[in-house]
Amino acid sequence: MKTPLLIIAITGSYNIYGGCFTEHVREGRHLNQQRRSQYFDLAQKHGLGKEAKKVSRSLIGLENLMIPFARYFDFRAKKYKDINLFCDEFVDINLSPDFTTKPAKIPSEKFVKKLKIVKSYEKEVRELLQNYKWEEVRELSHEVISKFPNKETHCLQKHFIESIGRIAWLAPDKIEMAKDNNLKNPKRLISSMIKLHFMGFGYAQRIDAKAYELQKVGIPIVCRDIPPVKF
Repeated sequence: MKTPLLIIAITGSYNIYGGCFTEHVREGRHLNQQRRSQYFDLAQKHGLGKEAKKVSRSLIGLENLMIPFARYFDFRAKKYKDINLFCDEFVDINLSPDFTTKPAKIPSEKFVKKLKIVKSYEKEVRELLQNYKWEEVRELSHEVISKFPNKETHCLQKHFIESIGRIAWLAPDKIEMAKDNNLKNPKRLISSMIKLHFMGFGYAQRIDAKAYELQKVGIPIVCRDIPPVKF
């Protein structure tokens, strides 16, 4: 992403437009705002109300941070509206599991805040994107997710990787559809969208670490607030 365009995204010069990506982020924010008090009440029973507040506040803060970037990418995708670019890529937030007060499974493995597999994943994906190797990015995403230590932890990091995998999975079809519609090849824009996800990895690590304080007593915060992503 070129620096001037990054500045535009941050300052919100294109905030008049919002499409599928923006709506996806807004829906996620709305879900977390709705469930904030529910998780607080549940966590209070374990003396973890303060920790629940921190997780919800961090999630909503990240989503607020993402909105200007989402609007920027939606603006860039306007010319590809006939092929639904950056719409099919994002799964409906309403598919997230329902909130429940039933205890979740307790993580069995030790929690590690900074997983080496995530760092190496980003490096490998960046290398693959140099030659737009979409299928390899998809396969690598599946492989890395399978190596996470617990199903009950690191859920936001996994969500980012799943999203990257889905974007890569859909990329060849989107590129072919653009060609059929006499549109410019969107491969660079798609690659930039994937790289945007890397900006969220650090935030995701910190949020996952905060969420673990609740997950280790069976409160599935974050993990039940994300829709399943097929890729």
